[in-house]
Amino acid sequence: MSALGGRPTGPVRHALAQVMLAGLVGPVDLLAQHTGWPPEHVRRTLKEMRRAGQVELRDCQRAAGRRGRSAGVFGAPLAVCSVDALAFACSVWR
Repeated sequence: MSALGGRPTGPVRHALAQVMLAGLVGPVDLLAQHTGWPPEHVRRTLKEMRRAGQVELRDCQRAAGRRGRSAGVFGAPLAVCSVDALAFACSVWR
């Protein structure tokens, strides 16, 4: 079951959430390679996860000399990945 009580979380969404919470950020092909799911399934699931706010499309620099659109880089929202610096400093300062 999902955290919000909606539809159950599918295996592709679960696998993507696990690798992103571990800190992996990358294009669809890299995420598909790490999860073991076909790129088409990963692309479709990322689209739904992005719509739900569970994933964000990050800016990336295009490699020099390449034409066309750069590959989208997906990752967990920065609010999930960020560290509360004040709380960390308070816990270390004791």
